[in-house]
Amino acid sequence: MVALMLCPVIPDYGSRRGHLFDANDNYSSALDTLRHYEGLETSPYYLIDGTYIGYGHKNREGLESISKEQADSILDADMGYCLTRAQKRTGLSGDKSLAVALMFFTMGEDRFCKTDIYKRFSSGDVSKLNITDYCIINGKENARKKRFLTFVEHLFSNE
Repeated sequence: MVALMLCPVIPDYGSRRGHLFDANDNYSSALDTLRHYEGLETSPYYLIDGTYIGYGHKNREGLESISKEQADSILDADMGYCLTRAQKRTGLSGDKSLAVALMFFTMGEDRFCKTDIYKRFSSGDVSKLNITDYCIINGKENARKKRFLTFVEHLFSNE
């Protein structure tokens, strides 16, 4: 007879493995949302704070090009890292930590942690917070950002 032992969850920074989720796992939907929101760039592109590649990956490695499969793998690893950081920093789990991880991914952890949204997320108080109000760019509503933030808001309000 084989004894089944329950082991503590050990974080795996390389992917979502090691993270506790409800049976209704929204991790794959989160990755799909990021793919749509970030868009795939197989060559490096430049933003004010550095060089990026794939689906918004900061290109610290100096990659000159990547395939879609490589970009998907890097995205999973980056989200795994963001999810671990979100859980450690907030103490949240499941979909709530996934919502914070998405914001860490798109804004950067330090920048997001200075926002009112983060303060509300951390306290669990989102009763008066409509994060889709934060989708105005240059005085106009950005439809792509609104769809992304609507998904984040949905995750955070899941019980």
